[in-house]
Amino acid sequence: MSQISSNSYREGRAALVICETINTAKEIYEELKSSIKGEIILYSRSDKESLSKIDKELEPGDVIVATNLAGRGTDIKVSKKVNSNGGLFVILSFLSENTRVELQAFGRTARKGKPGSAQIIACTEHLQHDFRSATSLEEAKITRNRLAAEKISSMMDDVSEMNLREDLFSEYCETLHDIYKKTDGDDRKVIVAIMNEFWGIWLQIKSEDIEQRKKSELQQSLKKDLSVARQESSSQTSPCSSIYHYINFGNIFLDDKKWENSARLFDKAMKQDKSWAAIAFYSHAYCTIQLSKGDYLTQAKEDLQKAQESLKYLCEECLVCLQFIKMASVDSGKGEPSSLEKQMTSKCSMYRFFDKNITEAIQKIDEIKEKGRDAIAKKSPVFSLVSDADEALQLEADNLYSRGLKYVFSVEEKPRFCWEGLVVFLLGVLQIVAGALLTVFTVGTLAQIGMGLISEGISDCIEGITAMVTGEFSWKEWAIGKAISIGVSIISFGVGKIISKGFKAAKTAIKAIGKN
Repeated sequence: MSQISSNSYREGRAALVICETINTAKEIYEELKSSIKGEIILYSRSDKESLSKIDKELEPGDVIVATNLAGRGTDIKVSKKVNSNGGLFVILSFLSENTRVELQAFGRTARKGKPGSAQIIACTEHLQHDFRSATSLEEAKITRNRLAAEKISSMMDDVSEMNLREDLFSEYCETLHDIYKKTDGDDRKVIVAIMNEFWGIWLQIKSEDIEQRKKSELQQSLKKDLSVARQESSSQTSPCSSIYHYINFGNIFLDDKKWENSARLFDKAMKQDKSWAAIAFYSHAYCTIQLSKGDYLTQAKEDLQKAQESLKYLCEECLVCLQFIKMASVDSGKGEPSSLEKQMTSKCSMYRFFDKNITEAIQKIDEIKEKGRDAIAKKSPVFSLVSDADEALQLEADNLYSRGLKYVFSVEEKPRFCWEGLVVFLLGVLQIVAGALLTVFTVGTLAQIGMGLISEGISDCIEGITAMVTGEFSWKEWAIGKAISIGVSIISFGVGKIISKGFKAAKTAIKAIGKN
């Protein structure tokens, strides 16, 4: 107050009070508002309205209360009277974290050869915790400067580490660039994904060496490790021993219908960890059916059963999480299910649809094995498991897809050419030919037999064609049907003969009675 008030040897000056926060500026503004004779201005934001308040020249007795950020870069104008009385008086109401901020604050006055002065006025209670033990401002500044130097040193260490990480990343990017040039399609996607994962793991393993700035050792190690990882990836081997890497490699061969290569890679994934290899077991079963070697149906069934066992772990994990979420929802008193609960419910439903698909495949394999027939597997996108209209389930299907389940499949009996049907068809043709010859070249009973043969022949031709189309035929059923048909024909033929003889006898008797 003494600086801005008039006294016996000079008139008052103008003051700029710089605060650390907006709240502090507002508090000081409210405290000074009633005791300042001149104009007091609160300048806490660098917007147009605030700038217009300080655009005019300050007169003796005027005070601006500003934050450090709002006042930065602002030209505070003062009148000639203020300059003649000592210029702008700057008060820094806090001890800044470093000397630079302090000098910036003091630099608001005494510009371009004009007079001015500055002073720090701070309360010990409002100082930062590290400065409160100081017995004087000078001691607090010494502590401040020491801490600032330590902070700068730490930051320089961080910068050094960042530069090292940048150099290592540049080396990795060169490897990626070469992969992009020499690969394409699914091969590129899988190899890049594997290399990205390898890069992340490598950084974790080498974190201590990075902190110790072992630049040359790290660069040599990275080149060697990237070369090995790339070679392993190119030969369909996971440098990180990841189930999903082998599954992705297997899917590439699966798309190319290279069943043996695909099955080999799925088998590697299965051996990594059987508990979490449901997708690998499932896809291996598909390849086994496609190869159709040896007792392939038994092998495919075993793979599907192991896939179901592995899927149970995922289902149980999901159900446990869902139960905890529901318990938390009950405790919170929320009536509607949370988005997380809905997501976990959809995930559980997706697993059930997948499990149902596996169960149906196993049942169909059992049916086909019982018949002694061969099987085929028809694949479709994993998204076909659920309705297109259910967005939540489609998202869960996409989650399975990203983990390597590109396709699901159904098992069907393999269509085959029915030679039995061809034999029956040829028998039918012979019957038709024989029946036609009897009908044309004979009369009476033989002609009737010929018509019966034609009828039976047509029936056998139809049955033979049906069998060749469907691949289904049973000699037993054909023989029973043929026996019944022939029996009916014989009976019908015998009844016809009796009726005919009875008609002739009656006709003879009538003629005899007429003569008498």
